[in-house]
Amino acid sequence: MPVHNNSQINLKLMTTVKQLLQLRQEMIDKQKARIKKSESIGEGRCNNCNTLFVPLLQPAIRCVNCHGDFCRICTEKLPNTNVVMCKFCRFET
Repeated sequence: MPVHNNSQINLKLMTTVKQLLQLRQEMIDKQKARIKKSESIGEGRCNNCNTLFVPLLQPAIRCVNCHGDFCRICTEKLPNTNVVMCKFCRFET
């Protein structure tokens, strides 16, 4: 079994931390690029709460009444149907 002194362990630890920070920054940059791309192609934001739609995580839901795009939190499924309405249209009916 190899013997490591403290400086070798510290060097490996610092290298690992540096790699983790670099990977974290790469992930942040990729997410920013995805958000920028989704904004540029018009995937947009919720008409109520202004949440950005992320296609895989939170796709836009279109209200059958007003045809606005909303997030899941700002929509309601009508009882016993698959019809989705925004809370504004649901309140009006």
